[in-house]
Amino acid sequence: MEFNNSKRMELINTMVTELPVLRARIGASQADISEKIGISRQTYNYKENGKSLFNIEETARVVSFLNLTFDEINEIFFDNAILK
Repeated sequence: MEFNNSKRMELINTMVTELPVLRARIGASQADISEKIGISRQTYNYKENGKSLFNIEETARVVSFLNLTFDEINEIFFDNAILK
């Protein structure tokens, strides 16, 4: 799956919007998630704010920690491309 710059920005904007909401839903801080997925809080902050992207292992750990549904994963990390 390849994204042009416009699609990549849409994906980052979705992630920046949705991840804090999902994190708040379970009462987790950035520090909680960063510790659980094995990165520093500062690195997690950069990724949650779209300054850097999660790698596949980090994505899997975030998904597991937040207990995301398939639809949430598809929207946040794949711009609904899985169902297209």
